[in-house]
Amino acid sequence: MVVTNRSEATCPETRTTLAAAGIAADAVLCQTAESDKNARFAAVTRGVAGLPPLRVVMWVGDNIQDFPALSQTTATAAEAEFGRRFWVLPNPMYGSWTRNPDPA
Repeated sequence: MVVTNRSEATCPETRTTLAAAGIAADAVLCQTAESDKNARFAAVTRGVAGLPPLRVVMWVGDNIQDFPALSQTTATAAEAEFGRRFWVLPNPMYGSWTRNPDPA
């Protein structure tokens, strides 16, 4: 299962790209009207796209908002989950972290 903020219009190409990279996905949930992924995360646990309800055992993302119910301000509440259930693939190019205040 892949949940992405790629637009619904580019979802077919996203599926093709994932398959070409050898990433098998039973379903790919792309962004519709809202970029917040939490509604799509909830759909996964309820059952979506013809799949039964799923128990997610590992979350992978490049942004704190790729993890359920987390944001820049709530990340410390889930700190213990990183490296156990949450795995970060850093992306220095973009992300919600760019809105953090300058620490200087």
